[in-house]
Amino acid sequence: MILKLSIKLIAFSAALFYFAAAPKASEIEFVLDAVSHHVNAKSQFHEEHNAIGIGFKNVELMTFINSYGVRSYAGDINFQHPLIDDHLWVGVKVGAAYGYGGIGRYPDLLPFVAPYVKGYTGPVGLSLMAIPAVGDQADAVIVFMARFRIKME
Repeated sequence: MILKLSIKLIAFSAALFYFAAAPKASEIEFVLDAVSHHVNAKSQFHEEHNAIGIGFKNVELMTFINSYGVRSYAGDINFQHPLIDDHLWVGVKVGAAYGYGGIGRYPDLLPFVAPYVKGYTGPVGLSLMAIPAVGDQADAVIVFMARFRIKME
């Protein structure tokens, strides 16, 4: 079951990748870890996520331990705009996370649209993503991700 859904998520992300307007294709980004904060949450959550992921062009795939301690997977497409060439970007991520099914009020596949900002100093970077609340279905979450990039030029 998980393997089939993982394959579907990868296929979905690959399709998004194919149709995305790609920025520079000459670098690969890695997500090295992530921490989050649930805004206005009614209870405490696991906020360190042991995330690892990879991004190429406008598509990013990752795996992480979600706030409930369950292994999860996410894929998204990024629409971004450079503010400072090769150093600072703003944009929006459109994607989905899998691995929340059976946890309280959450469906198996959680779609998201989240504004973000990303900055790099050389190969080392940090991003901040704000996932908005969805009524009573999901809390608002702020996610910080450590990043590393390799230029292929």
